[in-house]
Amino acid sequence: MSAIFNKDHVNQKKQDKESDNIIKLKTTLKEIQTEHANLKVSLGHDPDKNFDITSYEKETRKHIRQLKTYNELKDISMNLIQMIADQKQTTIRKVMDEMGIDDD
Repeated sequence: MSAIFNKDHVNQKKQDKESDNIIKLKTTLKEIQTEHANLKVSLGHDPDKNFDITSYEKETRKHIRQLKTYNELKDISMNLIQMIADQKQTTIRKVMDEMGIDDD
């Protein structure tokens, strides 16, 4: 009888521990869900729209494409300024000053 009692006692402790773990996990899940909701609000998420990571990835790709285009145009304009400077036999800086172009 003592062995049966010990076995039942051990099983009960095991179940109690598992129940405690489940409660902790549920609490953690609720905290994460709350944090997620707060992040969505802080990022200006419109609750009427879908919220997924693909929209951010798409926006990031768009910005990268725009930066590449900007850099290509800037390179072309610098090459043209270099050609003008070579033609006038002066420096790029002087040509840029004549055109009113900042270093940016």
